[in-house]
Amino acid sequence: VRDMNLFSVFSIPHINQVYTFYRGSLHQGKASVGEETEEIALVAEQDVPWDKLAFPVVIETLKLYFTDRASGDFKTHCGEILKKADDKLVATVYE
Repeated sequence: VRDMNLFSVFSIPHINQVYTFYRGSLHQGKASVGEETEEIALVAEQDVPWDKLAFPVVIETLKLYFTDRASGDFKTHCGEILKKADDKLVATVYE
């Protein structure tokens, strides 16, 4: 990946983790799996398999990316994902 810029930072207090995501360009248009990845695919926005994405933080980051891409104005986003009493996860983004 080239030309990396910080895109989003999410705190997830109930699992004591902070996630950082970067936006960049694929070098030579190639991507491959890593130690924690079994499979990857490059898909168009309309083909994102939302119901198969494992982590809410990835879903929230992709939503932010597509919104920024549509406006042509990429920002750095900060937020948190909180677990409510009913075990429902709620994401909040702070601009």
